[in-house]
Amino acid sequence: MCFQKIIAVILIIFLILFSVPCIATSEQEFDQLFQLSLDELSNIQVTTASRLPQRLDEAPVTIDVITAEEIKASGAIEIWDLMRFRVGMDVLDARAGDGNRGIVSVRGFAREYVNNLQILVDGRSVFSGYGGGVYWPQLPVQIQDIERIEIVRGPNAALHGSNAGLGVIQIFTKKPAQQEATLETHVGDPRARRNMFAVGHINDNNNAGWRFSYTRRDDEAFVTSSGKPGNDQIESDKANLRGFFNPAAGTSVELFSGGSWDTNTVPRSNEGRFRNVFGMAKLTHALGESSSIEAMTSYAKSRQKLVPITSTLNWGKVDYNQLDAGMMHSFAWMEDSLHTTWGVEYRKYEANSDVVFEAKPTQVNEVWRAFSHQTYRFNDRLSFIGALALENSDTGDTEPAYQLTALWNATKQHLFRFSYAIASTLPSLYGKSVNHQPSSFGRIVGNPDLKPEKLQSYEVSYLGRLMQGKLQVESSIFYVDIDDVSASESFANPDAPPPFLVTFNNDNHATAVGLEGKLSYRFSRGTSVYANYTYQVLSDELDDIMVIDSTPRHKFNLGGIAKLSRYTLSANGGYKSDYSTIPANRSAALIRKISDQFRLDLRLAYQPNDRLEFALAGQNLLESHHIEFSDFDGLEISRTIYASMRLDL
Repeated sequence: MCFQKIIAVILIIFLILFSVPCIATSEQEFDQLFQLSLDELSNIQVTTASRLPQRLDEAPVTIDVITAEEIKASGAIEIWDLMRFRVGMDVLDARAGDGNRGIVSVRGFAREYVNNLQILVDGRSVFSGYGGGVYWPQLPVQIQDIERIEIVRGPNAALHGSNAGLGVIQIFTKKPAQQEATLETHVGDPRARRNMFAVGHINDNNNAGWRFSYTRRDDEAFVTSSGKPGNDQIESDKANLRGFFNPAAGTSVELFSGGSWDTNTVPRSNEGRFRNVFGMAKLTHALGESSSIEAMTSYAKSRQKLVPITSTLNWGKVDYNQLDAGMMHSFAWMEDSLHTTWGVEYRKYEANSDVVFEAKPTQVNEVWRAFSHQTYRFNDRLSFIGALALENSDTGDTEPAYQLTALWNATKQHLFRFSYAIASTLPSLYGKSVNHQPSSFGRIVGNPDLKPEKLQSYEVSYLGRLMQGKLQVESSIFYVDIDDVSASESFANPDAPPPFLVTFNNDNHATAVGLEGKLSYRFSRGTSVYANYTYQVLSDELDDIMVIDSTPRHKFNLGGIAKLSRYTLSANGGYKSDYSTIPANRSAALIRKISDQFRLDLRLAYQPNDRLEFALAGQNLLESHHIEFSDFDGLEISRTIYASMRLDL
């Protein structure tokens, strides 16, 4: 389909959404929709930016929020698709050699195992110190459990540690409700099935409660454009239990646990089997009106096992364990003009595999970190924010992180943010210590001298609220400089066999320059439209294709949600310019040029009553198939249509 036709389709959808409130309501009802306060529309509470609840316009970094309303209306099946149409984001469907599927990056550098983006779930890091990234399919998180997602674009390492050099994504799950019992089922084409339920309860005194949820997913192989099975079957079980109790006034204890048990196909393997379980406890205690203390500890354990196709391929299992513990104290002083947060954290992660780490099967890294965050409100219009952290680890020695921000409210409707940050990205245990010969053709050898990447960031951003807060305008200009960029390299083995070697280095230096713009207009609590544009240019000293051409230069997204009586229509359309991809740790022969791409997702829902909903959703509707990343199996993203039903008992 030509460019003009696709743009026309998206614009028609946009105009329909834009005009629905005028068609759907009388003049009196229309006036009521517009009588929404500025607080309801604009003063969204966020937590990730400074680790304490605050208004969006008080955040020291650029931050985007995906609400529960938007999550439900998206029709997304994969968690990463919830972020596909957001400004500044790069989201690709890929197929890594060890079963990971999904590449999510902020402000460029999209590649397998994105190592400079921290991912949190309810404050717990799910970033893998083994692979140096996030295994998105195996996360013990269910989409129907997500309350909201906060996306920090820009360094936040001073508060969230190394590997938060380009940003932080935090997923917040739903808390227990007074009475809850929900059933949901999805049936799709190509052959996909999901069945979900959730139950919960809070006692009569409202001081204790729990919530349990479970999802079963079973997807058969998609049919490729050539008519053959796509070798991407998925069988998945996910379960989560969350509870709380308040032993005394001002004190709350939260408990979290869950797991993910997945079996899916993996390139050059019969299948991959993945197990991931965790437990977390969090204590919050109010010390006074403007002072509180929080303590947290969590433990996660995962196993991945790859079953080879033939005896010539040498795959095995990898066990990974991670322990986290931390304490944070927050208080206000100087007549509430100065707000201080400080804390200490400890993390220990361990990877064990007698196949991946032949010489030394157990690899361990311990990380200690201390941080302090200060917010000084000079007057009603000007605030200064600073953060400092020192982190010591086995793989990175002692690394500092800084964050300086000035917030200037030129008027109540116009906010300017000026920020500077320094952050670091630790190398993975795999990159430092791997010693693995997966086949007779090559061996992968780690580099024990890998250094942490060093990152500096400069940013100027603007947030405007116009038309009584119904119209929000956001824009950012940023410059990022990264030294000691890590990369893999392959070359002929002088001591063959095997004929090829793959290893890692820190020889490169890269920069990223970008512009982000976003418009969003809310007609009412249930009807809104948005448009965003991202421009990015990456460069480096070595002309590495994985840097200079790995990120689309232009991205444009458009969509919205329209509520008409008991019907809800949502649309998300996106365009991204051409880019190149290459799988990690692979030959340059697999470099693939991906041409310009368009995508359109639609969802129509009908609620005959407050407890029952039927929905029909479609993804990638403009193409029957397309490829977003180069891998051995040539994974194709096919057009998907599914029907769903949700019942609240």
